[in-house]
Amino acid sequence: MFFASKTGFKITKALTKNLCFIQKANITGRGTRGGPLELLKPFPYEDRPFTLFDSFFDNTMYRVCQENAKIIVVEGPIACGKSAFAQELAEQLDMKYIPQPTMDDYYILYSGYDLRQHDDELPSIVRSFDHRKFCVNPTDPKSCIYQINMMFLRFFQYVDALAHLLNTGQGVILERSFYTYAAYMDANLYASTFFKKPHLIIYLDIPIPVVQERICTRNYSYEQNSPALTPEYLQSLENIWKLDYLKNSIRRSEILVYDWSDGGDVELIVDDIEKLNFSLFRRDEKFIHWQLNRRGWGYYRRWLTNGKTTFKKYFNAPYYVIPELEKYQPYVYKKRDDLFHKVTYIYFYFFFKLENLLTY
Repeated sequence: MFFASKTGFKITKALTKNLCFIQKANITGRGTRGGPLELLKPFPYEDRPFTLFDSFFDNTMYRVCQENAKIIVVEGPIACGKSAFAQELAEQLDMKYIPQPTMDDYYILYSGYDLRQHDDELPSIVRSFDHRKFCVNPTDPKSCIYQINMMFLRFFQYVDALAHLLNTGQGVILERSFYTYAAYMDANLYASTFFKKPHLIIYLDIPIPVVQERICTRNYSYEQNSPALTPEYLQSLENIWKLDYLKNSIRRSEILVYDWSDGGDVELIVDDIEKLNFSLFRRDEKFIHWQLNRRGWGYYRRWLTNGKTTFKKYFNAPYYVIPELEKYQPYVYKKRDDLFHKVTYIYFYFFFKLENLLTY
């Protein structure tokens, strides 16, 4: 009897652990803390699934409300110095830095085998296509597939970032996010609550002439005299980022914009970040999409940690190649790419609308 009571007391103590806690609604740098950030013991989510039983003993709300447990996205034009800035900022804030994905992540298997080595053996329509080839020939029919693949990679990178935050309590800094690509299709998609929005977006702004100058300075062969990186194209990207993406992001994220033409001091930006209020219960409801109860956070965490492969079906937009149609009906075949773009848009539109079916 005594043994049963003692065991029951231990179980009750474990279940009620971390039920009462105070949210740490700020981000602090190493200079303010005077040392490294103390993190909770991480859950090994990369080695095993997070189960319902685990959620009884591991309160996700406690991890989300830890100091510096935030998602930060660094945005900016090409060659503005996002990578170096994001790495230094992650070191200052003791966050995990995740570089932006490339098509190497798509074509190189886990075993290290590169699928692109078979390009010479394949028809041109199914050969690999990456950023280098896009800069050389942006009008290639595969450029649409390339953009979809990049959004695919950024989507799952954002899933990994959220899963890391929920399972470890450590904040994450990303270079761009899949919401940037959503802005290309429809700015209204950013209003979706399907995934939690970044707490903070830092935009490093540089003028178009400076962008072109830095492209020449870093001297990548595929970017020199590229028909894709024209002033008109760079200006259109800037308009999308500023007039659509940032404009819609301000409703659900804090935004800091800096003139990065001559670089800057990361420590000064850390000081600006420390002044921001990241409370989940602000009057303006900016972070209302981060408000879930313990049961909701447990479900959301299991959904992101264990159900990653189920998301892939939303990217299975087919791309048909019919040479006979090109030969006998060239006008119809010419409309194929437009049709594929519209079908893909519909896929993603309904994908982002799935949040209406979710209940936490």
